[in-house]
Amino acid sequence: MSSELPKLDADCQSPGGAEPAHAFPTPEGPPLPKQVTLQAAKWLVMLQAPNTTQATRAKWQRWRDAHPDHERAWQHIEASATQMRAMHSPLAHGTLIQNDTEKRRARRRAIKLLGVVAFTGTSTWLLRDNPVWREWHADHRTATGERRTIVLADGTQIMLNTASVIDVHFDNTVRLVTLIRGEILVTTAPDSASATGRPFIVATDQGRLRALGTRFTVHQRENDSHVSLFEG
Repeated sequence: MSSELPKLDADCQSPGGAEPAHAFPTPEGPPLPKQVTLQAAKWLVMLQAPNTTQATRAKWQRWRDAHPDHERAWQHIEASATQMRAMHSPLAHGTLIQNDTEKRRARRRAIKLLGVVAFTGTSTWLLRDNPVWREWHADHRTATGERRTIVLADGTQIMLNTASVIDVHFDNTVRLVTLIRGEILVTTAPDSASATGRPFIVATDQGRLRALGTRFTVHQRENDSHVSLFEG
């Protein structure tokens, strides 16, 4: 059994209850060349990597000393990174992906996004709509060719298909899983932690599905979402 999800209601599309937007300050003085801002972002990502060497740090210091714009760009992006860490942004902590190919791609995306965030004053509000930002903030992911099963706090099992990304949010009123990319197989468990039974919701770009059955798949495709029901 399969169906297309309805479009989200207005209140589902709005970020009600989310943290307020924060804007990063733009650098003081004349505009910095784009190449310099990207270099600063690249150095930040490289220095956050767990295998950073003293040779890399020496090259970074020579780059800072080579031109006043380099030092100005570094001071600004370092201050922006401090703000990102306060917001628990993974952009400021390097890449944690183990697959080498995925890691290289993620690092390139991080450098570009850091350049936008730190040097244009882009707000985190706008970043939440950026797929790279959403994926880095997600709780669980699989690399290309990887499949993995996780067990949520309520006992629900979710199998992530290859190249899939989900975010999980449980509170007193709802059990919410957001499918950001890929496909998941969900086997729901009873909500023993709640006397009334919190609804189990899967959200995609197109809508929200309330689980009434026990076993189903949800696939986030490029322009739509596909649901298949196996039990229930």
